[in-house]
Amino acid sequence: MRSVLLECRHLTFQRGKSSPILLKGLDLSFSSRELVGIFGVNGAGKTTLLRVLGGMIKPTQGQVLLSNKDMKECLLSEISRHIAYVPQMQRHYFPYSARRMIELGRVPHSGLLARISTEDEDIVQSVITRLGLESVSQKMMMELSGGERQKVIFARALVQNTPILLLDEPMSGLDYGAQYQFLNLLAELMNEGRLIIMTSHRPEELLPYGTRALILEQGIIRADGDVRSVLTAENLSHLYNIPMQHIDHGKNRLFYYQDFQK
Repeated sequence: MRSVLLECRHLTFQRGKSSPILLKGLDLSFSSRELVGIFGVNGAGKTTLLRVLGGMIKPTQGQVLLSNKDMKECLLSEISRHIAYVPQMQRHYFPYSARRMIELGRVPHSGLLARISTEDEDIVQSVITRLGLESVSQKMMMELSGGERQKVIFARALVQNTPILLLDEPMSGLDYGAQYQFLNLLAELMNEGRLIIMTSHRPEELLPYGTRALILEQGIIRADGDVRSVLTAENLSHLYNIPMQHIDHGKNRLFYYQDFQK
């Protein structure tokens, strides 16, 4: 049985009184064993929604509930033991090795100044092995390729050992094969009981793996449901303002521009 892990009620967000309202009265509920994709044009509020759900910015109005507890009543350390966040690809890093960067994911459990424990070391090593990062773990972050850095940041989130993962365009920088390996890993993590919410610009990625999709448009959820019912040519044509068609092949759905063959 799936349990509700994260919820928002009447969620509204505005950066300032003279700024546009980015999120408008959203009511959403997310459970364990879900892999959810959030889609929308640039500036639609996808990253803002992730950051509000993760407790990094406070809503202007409404509530975010973490396991039925108002997030306003939660300490940052408590939120960090429940939610791990992977931002879009970063360009600047502290002068740390990849392994040290991954070890920082244990701070919510051990404390900022505590020496890393044997248990922490075991968790870090298991994630490094699972993600195939052994060959780069001793290299400095700035020596790594963009895709390798993105894997390290994801590994740091995994070692937090949280039931919720919030991922902002997590596959940017990954090569074609690594993208599908990553999607398979997300499916495994979901089946292990985690809630995963990710933003994406590529609906094809989510269809074979995801359980649910949201379309965010002008601060409002325009569609929310099973991936195959939401990620259709009709919905995406409306969202991106271009004529699209799709072809189904097994679990896969391929989208293309309607005038492509003309």
